Amino acid sequence: MSMILDALRKSDRQRTRAAADRLREGPAAAQAREFDGRLLAVLAGALLFAVAGVLIALWPLPRADRTATGQAAEIMENGPPEIRAPVRDLSGELPRRPAVAAPVKAEPAPSRAEIVENLAAPPLEALPAAIRIRLPKLQVNIHAWSENPEERFVLINLRRYQEGDRLEEGPMLRRILRNGVVLEFEGTLFTLPRR
Repeated sequence: MSMILDALRKSDRQRTRAAADRLREGPAAAQAREFDGRLLAVLAGALLFAVAGVLIALWPLPRADRTATGQAAEIMENGPPEIRAPVRDLSGELPRRPAVAAPVKAEPAPSRAEIVENLAAPPLEALPAAIRIRLPKLQVNIHAWSENPEERFVLINLRRYQEGDRLEEGPMLRRILRNGVVLEFEGTLFTLPRR
């Protein structure tokens, strides 16, 4: 039994000495040993990354890229290559006489009355909201303008009207212009453009 006690005392003395040594070294030495291992791992990773980057940069280009680079250098040195397209005889496809263009008929300038009426009748979108709310939905389906006022007509909401007619929806058709119509609703003139 004394042997066991002696072994226990010896073990206790060694533990006490080791603890005292550790206290003398302090916690910084233990952390330094741990830090050295982590630092070594980080440095090894950085070194592997750098080596991989160098290998990728020095890796030989594919054959097609080298060929393209060589062709580019040749073009810069000698100029672009001459391209020859096959030549077809087009004499049978050309017209014998030049075609005469049909004269373009210009629309006559608007009359003074039309200009004054256009200025007095703002577009539907420019009307105050209070009037636009009360207006029924109106759409010019067909617009036929002529120099002769009796030949002018429009289809609004798929119904035919001439100047002076009252629309079924309420507004009065005052005038048919080249680019739309002038309507009157509750004493307010406005233009409705053709579509």
